[in-house]
Amino acid sequence: MRRKVLLLLVVVALLTEALLGGGIYAFQRALLADQAAERMEDVAVLLLENLVDEDLQAEVDEWADALNERSGGYRVTVVDAQGQVLADSGAAAGEMENHLEREEVQEALHSGAGQALRDSATTGEPQLYVAISDGSKVLRLSQTFDQIRALQRLLLLAVCGTALLTLAVAWALSYAAARRVLRPIEALRQGAGRIAEGDLSYRIPAQPDEMGALAGDFNDMADKLSKSLQHERTQRAQMQAVLRAIPAGVIAVDREGVVSQINPEAVRLLGLRSGRVGEKFGDLVRDDQLVDLARKTLEQSQGQTAEWTTDRVLQAVSAPIRDESGAGMGVVLVISDMTQMRRLEQLRSEFVSNATHELKTPLTAIRGCIETLRDPYVDTANPKILSEMLEIMDVQGERLQALISDMLELSRIESAPALADERGDLCAAVREAAKAVGVQAGKAEITLHVSAEGELLCGAAEERLRRIAQNLMENAVRYNRPGGNVWTTVRREGARAVLAVRDDGLGIPEKDLPRVCERFYRVDKDRSRNSGGTGLGLAIVKHLVRRYDGELDIRSKLGEGSTFTVYLPILREKANADREA
Repeated sequence: MRRKVLLLLVVVALLTEALLGGGIYAFQRALLADQAAERMEDVAVLLLENLVDEDLQAEVDEWADALNERSGGYRVTVVDAQGQVLADSGAAAGEMENHLEREEVQEALHSGAGQALRDSATTGEPQLYVAISDGSKVLRLSQTFDQIRALQRLLLLAVCGTALLTLAVAWALSYAAARRVLRPIEALRQGAGRIAEGDLSYRIPAQPDEMGALAGDFNDMADKLSKSLQHERTQRAQMQAVLRAIPAGVIAVDREGVVSQINPEAVRLLGLRSGRVGEKFGDLVRDDQLVDLARKTLEQSQGQTAEWTTDRVLQAVSAPIRDESGAGMGVVLVISDMTQMRRLEQLRSEFVSNATHELKTPLTAIRGCIETLRDPYVDTANPKILSEMLEIMDVQGERLQALISDMLELSRIESAPALADERGDLCAAVREAAKAVGVQAGKAEITLHVSAEGELLCGAAEERLRRIAQNLMENAVRYNRPGGNVWTTVRREGARAVLAVRDDGLGIPEKDLPRVCERFYRVDKDRSRNSGGTGLGLAIVKHLVRRYDGELDIRSKLGEGSTFTVYLPILREKANADREA
């Protein structure tokens, strides 16, 4: 930049010097020519006045010699009115051509005096011609341009010397001025380079004059740019955090079908190798339904929804991306895994159906008894009939009450969190549960074997622990055969208490194992209802175990029996006391 400015200033100076020197040179040359012409005209007038016609050639030679003694290069010529050369100091008059057409001769004949500057036809050298006429003849005086050219050379040397000196001074002044002028520009250039490299904290120092205002504007621009970039980075980071945290797959595709954003959940849901931004959408996902959904959204400029099933149920919702003018810029796709929701909807539907059926069965029996008692043809005075109807209503009422009680209990377990101060003795809870199940086991001819000696504190209410043990033991009795056995044991494994209920009864088919803890799910529906079960016992066990951060393990073999094992954390104070002991 500095070199260019200096070169520009030097070129301007050179042009100025050339124009000025050329003008001076041309003016001085014309001035010298005019001065020489005036002198020659005076001499020519004097010679013409003293011209004698007797011997023109001798006079012309004498006058030429006299003039050339003072300064060389003079020539004297006498021409008559018809242009015929009468005498010439430089050549034989008879050999010279007619001079009537000479410029200076024509001018002298018309106005009395004339002059011209041209190359001589005789000598071939540049000559200054001055002619004076008295009407009958013309005296022409010429002089070579050597003296004038010598003066002009001196003038040219003076002009060139002055130009060189001026150029040197102009170079020095231009260099200093350029440094002064370009220093702020260089500061701006360095600042722009630093900011372009990413150093948004750099600010240009204060500069003088207009450059100071420009530097201030530049620093303001850098401040705004820094804030804008920081805001953009913050928004980008927030958007990336949202995309990573959102429990749905998000893919943004531009109008050319190139992926501009994709979050990890989309990669996981679609089973992609990677989530590379900049790749073609169709090449990345290789899913015709998604590609078609994006295409329709772009073409129709409105949102679309699609749902399809592979190994799971996926739902995609699309929306067009528009600019400020409303023109479409691309499409965003939100992909959700609906497998669990659809399964929950199915479970809810099954729950409503099963609950309705379970509630309807005892109610139907009770209403049937009531209608029987109201029948006028039935002998309600018969104690046996009355007793049978009341027994049926009592049994079905108890079943209905147990079902409602279990449903309420399950609802309380799901809605209420575990309390920090809950504690209970698992061994005591198992012993209480065994007493409660003992009567049922005796009626079913099932032998209970209980091993729960001592004390084993857990972070759960003892009533809840008893409910877990009782439900497991009742389930083992209910799905056993007459003469069977149920073994209930409590032991400690590290920091966990273990409750195991094993039976040698019917067992559970392998295909039913994943669902036995679902609400109202029954492996053998007829046997379960006949045995009085509500279908909620194992569901309550599962939710209670989960409530207290425990685990439930179920193992079974059809025809050989089942083992339900519950793992619960031991109360921390008790565990520490045992270790210290």
